[in-house]
Formats: sequence, C-alpha cells, structure tokens
Amino acid sequence: MTDDIWQELLRSPLDEDPNPPDRDARWWNWLPVVAVIGGVSIGLAWLAFSRSEDGGAATSEQATTTTVATAAVESAPSDLPDDYVEVALDGPPVQGGFGLRPESVYARGDDLYVTLSSAVRAGLEPERVAVFAGGDWSLELGNGVLPFSGEITNPQSLGLLTVRFDGAAERVAGDGLLRLKPVVESASTTVSEAFTFNGLPTRIEDPMVVELEEGVSLVVESIELGPETGTLVWHLEAPPSVRAVMEVEVEFPETIGQEEGQTALVSEHWADPYPFQLAPKPRPDATWNGSEVLRRVGSDLVDPGAITRATVLLTVSWQRSSSSRVIEIPFAVAFG
Repeated sequence: MTDDIWQELLRSPLDEDPNPPDRDARWWNWLPVVAVIGGVSIGLAWLAFSRSEDGGAATSEQATTTTVATAAVESAPSDLPDDYVEVALDGPPVQGGFGLRPESVYARGDDLYVTLSSAVRAGLEPERVAVFAGGDWSLELGNGVLPFSGEITNPQSLGLLTVRFDGAAERVAGDGLLRLKPVVESASTTVSEAFTFNGLPTRIEDPMVVELEEGVSLVVESIELGPETGTLVWHLEAPPSVRAVMEVEVEFPETIGQEEGQTALVSEHWADPYPFQLAPKPRPDATWNGSEVLRRVGSDLVDPGAITRATVLLTVSWQRSSSSRVIEIPFAVAFG
C-alpha cells in the first residue's frame, strides 16, 4: 500500500483539529457564546414543557424506539482509501467498511492471476468488520467471460488475495472487469467411517455419501491406503454456488498403544515435513471436487500387512455464494 493509504488507515481522531484552542484566552471572551447557549437552552426547555402537556409520553417512547433501532443495526460509511471498491459484507458487528483493490495482474504459463489488497475504513479496527470469506469470481474481458479456478491466500501475507483463472493469459486483450458473488453462508461438519480390509496397501471403492444439508452432499469415490501415503477422491453433489474444503485423517486402531507409537495418515497440507517451520501452510482452495493426498504422521508401521482396520475422519468446511449480489471491480492489465 502507498504512504497515503497507511496515513488514512492509521489516522487518529486527534488529527482532526489542526488548530487547538488557545490555552491563554481570557474567560470573558466566552461570555457572548455562553449567553447565546443559555438563551437557546431556555427556549428548548419551554418548548419541551409545552409539548409534555399534549402527547409528551408518546413522543418520548418513539424517540426511545428509534434509538434502539439505530444501535441494533450499525452501519459503516463507505469512505475507503482511493480506488478501493466497497464489499458491503452482511453480518455483525459492522456492515460495510471493507474494500478490495486490484494490485497486480500477471501470467504464469497459460494461467492469469489477479492479486487484490484489502482495507477497512479509517477509524475502524479490522476485527470490527464482518469477515470476508471469498466467493465466486468471474473475469470479463473484451473477448468473453471466464470463471475462476481458485482463491489463493497465505497467512504470511495477510490482507492479500489472489484469484486464479486457468487458461486466461492468452485471452487478455485489454483492461478487464472482475465480478464477485460473495459468500453468504458457511458451515463445517465432521464425520467418521470404519473400514476393514486384508492388510496394507489397499483400495476401498465403496462410495461414502455424507449429506451436508438438503440438496448438498459429499461423495467419497475411492480411498487408497498405504503404509506411507494414501489418496481420497471426492466430489460435491450440489449447486455450483457451493464449494468445500476437505481435511482427512485416517487412524489405524491396531497401532494404538504400540511401543513405537500410533500411526496415522493425514491430509498433506496438515502434515508438515519441516518441523521447525513457524508459519502455517496456506489453506487449500474451496472447490467442487478434489483428490486429497495423505501422508504418514507418527511411527512407521512395523508390519503393514497385519493392519486390517482403519477409521476415516472427514472434516468438511463448505460455503455458499450469493446467487443475486454481484460486486464489480475493474482492473488494468499491466503486462504486455
């Protein structure tokens, strides 16, 4: 971000008055002001007394109701740093006050990547703004519209979001327009299923169906398990506006209590091969289908052929994007 943006975001309320009052001013200089205020106060008091004689209680109740309604629905002004497009997020504690701005557009192979920065209105703390959970993106160019293929975030780059469009690099002919349908609903659920087999490695092809809600189901197509790695293939049976992130853990009950320790297979983005790496790995994209790669954690399997049972735990985090709200964010192509 530029220095102007940082100054806007870090602006203090004390900066609003560039001319502080003169501490040496004489007190009698304020007599005219005090006299005016006193006269206005007396007039308002007489008016309030007169109205209290006719319907004053009803007026007071109406004012109280208005005050409560205003406090219950807090909304933030839309003033944001230059060139940020407001994403009016719905939800507590504040509606609005959040914006996105394209920062760079670049190609990697045949794919196009658009990186956006985020900002909140000056005077608002980020934690007081409804959380941005992504959404469904599309890219409108001079020669057509392309759907997105993934959202990329990283805990080491807070406030930045990159949207990937597969096969779009060669189709860029000029400036473009991003269209966003923001996420309006999200949930998470965990289920488990036990399987038996005749030693490792093995392949389980019995479909496993998890109903997330009416009209939204997760289907596990196949599971391959080995002593070191594994694979779980899945897809959603749901409207296009619903996407999910999968986290998998496979436990082998027969290794519980063994002298070498328990053995398990977990999703690759959970298993960190670098124990001294402090920063967490990026969360995988929410998508409609996938193939989870599993890696061993814990002790080596002493006798893989003797393992005959496994418990598969699935944690599914799914989200639904709006079908009606569309936010448009223009951007300029800066590469040749």
